Amino acid sequence: VHLPLDQGCYIIGGSDFEDNYSKRVTYFHQYNNFVERAPLIFKRAFFCSCYSEFDNSIYSFGGSDSK
Repeated sequence: VHLPLDQGCYIIGGSDFEDNYSKRVTYFHQYNNFVERAPLIFKRAFFCSCYSEFDNSIYSFGGSDSK
């Protein structure tokens, strides 16, 4: 998820080649360094997400939770 004004982006969830799903959340601060953030509640991959300037939140939709 890209943030406005070149603040950086969030890299959220995902999976590897062995179908291991991830709860990992990493903030890529101003495209310069990585900062680990609190993990997702559930492991998740293959979803859409967007940033809302209205409430400064990231929303994720759909995807798979490996179940």
